[in-house]
Amino acid sequence: MGYQDSDVLLFFLILGVIIFIFGKKKNPGSSVPPPPPPAQARQEEAAPPQDASRSAGMEQREMPAGETQQFADAGAVKGLFVVVTADDAQTQLMAMSLSTQVKQKGKSVRILLCDDAGDLAMKGSKEVVLKPIDKSPQMLMKNLMSQGVTVEVCPFFLANKTFGSPADLIDGVAIAKPPEVADALLEPGIKLFTF
Repeated sequence: MGYQDSDVLLFFLILGVIIFIFGKKKNPGSSVPPPPPPAQARQEEAAPPQDASRSAGMEQREMPAGETQQFADAGAVKGLFVVVTADDAQTQLMAMSLSTQVKQKGKSVRILLCDDAGDLAMKGSKEVVLKPIDKSPQMLMKNLMSQGVTVEVCPFFLANKTFGSPADLIDGVAIAKPPEVADALLEPGIKLFTF
């Protein structure tokens, strides 16, 4: 049985009506506004430029001082997670020195010693006193620990060391547990420093 032109035309007409109805249900009130009259268009052109956030469609509002401060602090840095692997005393000292500065600014610090830097946590390890502060990395690390900073050695450090056991670690240094380290690294507001 063949189709006539009127059947094809009727089919497309019905299809158009269905698309129109379903399109209206998905986007109610989405009709395109008419263009502004010429006088209004000239007035908009003469208006002063808005700031970037407004032009990007971001609504701004006045906030009380406390609310503004709270909003500004929402993404603030809470502290550092410092991973030290270097065997170089100057690099180790810089890691401890920056950690000390951050702690003095009231932020949290957590230190993980891995690879050759793990020796910093061993009792009787060689200390290199460096200028201009005449201190060793171990001195600064112990001072940080006295202020409540957590210092840990990588769990693979002692396991792969030819000598040494947990008893050989400086008092207060623990062996890191990977799940706890992962949680600390993922905590909002914590920045990672590696040396």
